[in-house]
Order: sequence, then structure tokens, then C-alpha cells
Amino acid sequence: MQVSEQPRFDSAEWRDWLLIILLFLSGFALVAPALLRDSLVAGNDLLWLFYPFLSFSRDAIQNFQIPLWNPYHFLGFPQYAEPQLAAFYPIWWLFAWSPLPTAQLLTWLFAFHIGLAAAGVFVLARQDGVGRPGALLGGLLGGWMAFIPAHLFAGHLPHLWTLAYLPWVLVAAQWAVRRRSWLAAVVAAVPLALGILAGYAPFMLYLVGGLLVWMVWLGFLALRDAGWRAALRVAGQTIVIGLSAVALTAVQLIPTLMLAAQSSRVARSDYAFASSLSLPISYLVTLFVPDAFGSPVEGSYWGTEPIYAYWELILYVGVLPLLFVVLIRPIPWQKMAFWCVLGGGALLLSLGPAAGLHRVLFDVLPGFGLFRVPGRFGYFIALALALITAHLWQTWLQTRHSAAVWRPRLVFGIGVGLAVLFGLLGFAGDFGRIDDLLLQLARFFAFATATFGLLTFGQTLNVRPATLLALLIIVLDLGWFGVRFVGDVSPDATAWATADKVLPDGRDMYRVSAEFDNNGARYGFYEVNGYDDFRTESSFELAERLKGDGRIARLLGARYLLQYADRKPPQDALGWSFVTEDDDIAVYERGDVLPRAFIVHDVIGVADQTQAWALMADPAWNPAQTAIVQVEAGTHCAVEPVSGVSQATITAYDDNRVALATKSDAVGWLVLSDLDYPGWEATIDGEPTAIQTTDAALRGVCVPAGEHEVVFAFRPNVWRDGGLVTLAAWVAVGLVAVVLWIRRSRSVGDGTDNG
Repeated sequence: MQVSEQPRFDSAEWRDWLLIILLFLSGFALVAPALLRDSLVAGNDLLWLFYPFLSFSRDAIQNFQIPLWNPYHFLGFPQYAEPQLAAFYPIWWLFAWSPLPTAQLLTWLFAFHIGLAAAGVFVLARQDGVGRPGALLGGLLGGWMAFIPAHLFAGHLPHLWTLAYLPWVLVAAQWAVRRRSWLAAVVAAVPLALGILAGYAPFMLYLVGGLLVWMVWLGFLALRDAGWRAALRVAGQTIVIGLSAVALTAVQLIPTLMLAAQSSRVARSDYAFASSLSLPISYLVTLFVPDAFGSPVEGSYWGTEPIYAYWELILYVGVLPLLFVVLIRPIPWQKMAFWCVLGGGALLLSLGPAAGLHRVLFDVLPGFGLFRVPGRFGYFIALALALITAHLWQTWLQTRHSAAVWRPRLVFGIGVGLAVLFGLLGFAGDFGRIDDLLLQLARFFAFATATFGLLTFGQTLNVRPATLLALLIIVLDLGWFGVRFVGDVSPDATAWATADKVLPDGRDMYRVSAEFDNNGARYGFYEVNGYDDFRTESSFELAERLKGDGRIARLLGARYLLQYADRKPPQDALGWSFVTEDDDIAVYERGDVLPRAFIVHDVIGVADQTQAWALMADPAWNPAQTAIVQVEAGTHCAVEPVSGVSQATITAYDDNRVALATKSDAVGWLVLSDLDYPGWEATIDGEPTAIQTTDAALRGVCVPAGEHEVVFAFRPNVWRDGGLVTLAAWVAVGLVAVVLWIRRSRSVGDGTDNG
């Protein structure tokens, strides 16, 4: 593989574009059964987390608003700062205007990104010097590898959105290096920026890490072929791509960094967290037999790891690629060197502590420990196998007429015999779990025999029919595996549908504490708890304390507690009383909750949150009488005792704005039981006033005696400042792209274009 001599992808050739379109459409073919259904393609995270948040986001977008603050979850949540909710992802904004129902729309988005990944691997293979037949095989493997439908089944929407851009990140970087242009490096940042905006933070590590390893490789080739100056140019282009991507995504990165500093994940990360769900050595067998430990689709998973490890540890990329490595000779080691190194390094990382490399990176790379599940590095193993397969198929097509195959009919017959034998034993036997394993082995030998037959008898075929047969094996193998994961889940398959039937209206006046997912917002409920690893630590701590301290439930206005009926009921001493049970959901109520906003006339000042938590644990503390305030420098509030009127009434409660009318005979402290977070501002009768964190996590302001209007508004400077940077960056990249296009047009015209 040489930077200066490799055949490049020629955008003028219609055959390449036709194959790119076909591979893109293959993503829709994989999930075809679900494209026309008004239901979710998967449950799990899609139903519990992404569907409710993205429904909120879509409503905001269609009302020409940025989905900044979501008031329904976790006492309020800065949704724009949570990267996997894709608040600024252009593709999501484009699809959000579709007339499709949200559940169906998300299925189309899955298909779009699967096709995008497949097309990207094809273009990457073409850039790597692979002919169209080999690149076509590699592209299909890159889109249909088991990692993708397994994560689809898990509902990992932004995971696949983000990973779809990795091949394109490598393509764009190599294109810039070949052009030897600084301006090209600016444009090459676009796929990386889109991948970051797509949002899944742990896989952003894969994008950046994959890019850096790729540029090191290209720099090494440049050094070997053209000397130090060329290698330094590659290093400089890497910096330009990185800085350009940062500018293009500043609108997301800056808020994300702010949220990360306060999130429960950051507060609780250590190496045990970072190395959780490493790939056990025994799971390497899934390279050959994907369901060796069972499958969650059939409810048969019995692996040593939790069931959600299935989609995190799956390595399968088909039988054909594995047998290609074993059977095809000669192996073009020089062309495949990078992919062999990438796959081997990913294997070491996926093993976590067992191999040592993961621990080294944890110790030396800041931020590496924020991301768990080393088994996910298996994606790079599958990607490497897809590119290796592309190279090997191309080699076989060029050398097949001189290749010798040892006793082909004997081996072919043995394979067919074993496939039939294991299949009959699996279907007809009564061996329990052994039946499943026998069927898995029958499946393996069937596709192994088909692959061997292709390499044996395909020597007399032309390139196209031989390639079509190879594609057919991949489609049957990975399609058979993947289509099982395309589910049909009702958006209403949630306990909140039951809650909607039994809980009263006026839901903006109380909160609910529940063990369920985030779908309460779809029914107008405001939740104390919820499901998202990036919620703030203070919100998480309040929800945890509520379970054992009835005063916290009072403070947060948590009038109802919902839990599954088979769980232990809450202690009566905490103030909960049983209301009803419906569809296995038990409902409890308390009658002493405080309003969502109230005024107290006793304040205890503290220096930090640690002191606040300690005072709130004191049995003497009464949230209805005393506010614990983290006092800001330069502020003062001389609250006074009151014997008459002291009340606060919410007059408007919108996503990014809360208006209240206060009436008090004395100076008091207004407590709004919504999460305090940077970006909230307050005014009293139009005059700015300081918001000070109250009761460890909530918003509070000092209100004078008399009648006043208090307004809280969410106006985070970080997204405005980041938005200006991002807007300017995208305009600049557009102008640079136009300049490059004009230059290319002129150079093609005079025959000097060098790609």
C-alpha cells in the first residue's frame, strides 16, 4: 500500500456510484420487514431512552426550537448537552421534518446509517487499491456484520449513527493526504464532525482513535516513500482535521464537556468501570459460531456475562471471511498490513485486563476511563476482517486459475455430510442446550461448505458470477443471522401506559418517582428518576436519597411512587400509602408533598454541596421551613420571619422558561424544585437576580416582601458561543469545498489533476 502509487477511487466512474447506491440500499434491505410498520424496530434502549427523548427533540424542532432543556426527566435535564441525543446532528434535523411517525422514522434512520456504513467500507476498499468485486464484498460485510443487527436489537440508535461515519473518516483523511493539500484537510474533517454530532460519546473515541492510528500509518508510508517532509505534512494535516472537527462541532462539544464534569458517570468512573464487559477468551468462539452462548432473540442466552453482554461481545462477521483467511493463497500481506495490525490491536483491547494493553491506555490517556465495555473494540476486528476479505477476494480472482485445491470433492462432501448430520441431530434430538449447539454447527458447516465450493468450483467462472455467488453466501449467512433482530415493539409497551390510566390530571403540579423507563414524558408526567448514564450526579443523588428519606420526596413534589408489584413495598414510615395495583404495577401516594415552588423564611448558608448533603441528612432538617443554600460571593439575603401570607404560584411552565407570582409579607427564599444547572438565569420584576443552588441541587432566589413576578429562563451561553463557532466553521468549510472543486475542475480540464 503506497500513498503515491495506489489506484484511487474515481468519482467519475458510474460503476462505482452504482455499487455505492446498491450498498446504501442494502441497509434498508436488512430492516425491510420493519420499514412500513408504525412501531419500533427494537426495544431496550430505543424504547426506554432514545425514543422518548427524541420524540421531545422532534417536537421542539418542528416548533422551530432547539431542544435545550427537557423539564420532564431527572428534575429537568440539559438535553442539548447529552451528545447521544443528537440535538445538533444535521441528519436528525433533516429526518425530523418527515411525515413519518417517530417510531417508524427511527427505523428509517437505522437503515440509512447501516447503508452509509456499507457504502463507506466500499469506498475505503477502493481507495485501498481493491477492485470493485472485492470492495463490494467488503462493503456488504461492513454493513451487515453481526455487531450491527445485534446493537440494533439492543436499541443502540446513536451507537450505529456514530460508527457509520468511521469508514468515511478514514476515506476523507486518505483523500486529503493524497491531495497533499491543507485545504483538503479542512474538508476532510466533515465526516468526523458528523460522527461526533451523531452523538454516542464512547464511539467518538473510536472515531478519533481510528483516525489517529490511520494517520500514523499514512505518515509511515509517506516517510518511507517520500521522506520526512511528507511525513510531517501528514502530521500537520492530522492536526488540521482535528481542529476543524472541533470547530465544526463546538456547539455540541462545549455543552457536553460541561455536562460530563457533573455527570454521575464521571463521578463514579474507575478501572473496574472502564474494564467492565471485557471480552472473555471463551467468547472468541463467536467468530465462528455467533450464538454459541445462546441468543436473546430466542431467550436462550446462557453466557457467563449478563445478557446485555451479547451485543457488546459479538464478533461474528460471517463464515466466508474466516475461511478466506485460511484457504486463499498467496496472502497479500503488504496490502493487508494495516488491517491485520488494526484487528490484532483491537483484539488485545477487547480482552481488557487479560491482555494488558487496555490497562496501559487507561493509565496514560486522559478520559479513556470514562468509557466502559472494551468488548466493543470487536467492531474494529469485524471492520478489519471486512477489508481483509476485500483484499483476499481480489487476490483470488487474479490467481485462481493457478491455485491448487487439495482433493476438493472429498472436502466438499465431508462438509455437506457434517452439515446434514448436525442438522438432523439438532432437529430430531432431545438434548436440551446441545440441540442448539448442533444446529449452530450445522449452520457453520453449511456455509463453510458453500465457501469451499465457491473457491473450488468457481475457478472456471467469470468474475461477475463468482462474485455474485460470494455475495449470496454473505447475504444468506449474515442476513439469516441479522433479520432475526428486526423486531416489532409497540411504543406503548411500557408501564407508563398503565400509569396514564390510574394517575390524575394536573401532572404539572406533581412529580412521579418510578422504576421504569423515560416514557412518562409522553403522557405528561414529570419524573424524578430515569434512565441515562449522563444525568447529573446531583440529580442522581437526590433520586437515590428519595428511596430512604421521605423528606426528599416531599421536597421534590414526588406525590406518587410507581413500582412493579412483585417488588418490596416502600416502608410505611416513609409516608407512602398503597393506592392501587393494575397490570402488575403498584401505585403508592403521599399527601404531604410540597408544591413545585414555595417560599421559606429560614436559610442556612453552606460553602459547597458536600456540606449541603450533610445538613440534609440531619433528622432535624425540615425542607418546608429551611433552605440550605450554597451562598455565592457578593450575594446577601436577609430573610425575615413571616406570620401572614407567603406563597408562590407557577403561572407559566414551558421547556426553557418558568414564570411565578410570589406574594409574601416578609423577605423569603423562593425554592423551585427543578434542577439547578449552568445557563439558568432569573429576574424579579424584570431585574436580574442571582440563582443560588438550594438543597444541594435545586434552584433558589431571594424574593422581597410584597407581590412580584419571578422568571427563570434557560439561556446557556455555551451553546450560543459554540453555535457561532460552529456556524462560522461550516460556512468556511463550504467555501473551501467550492475552492477545491473549482481547482479540480480546472486541473481535470488541463490534465494535471493528481487526485
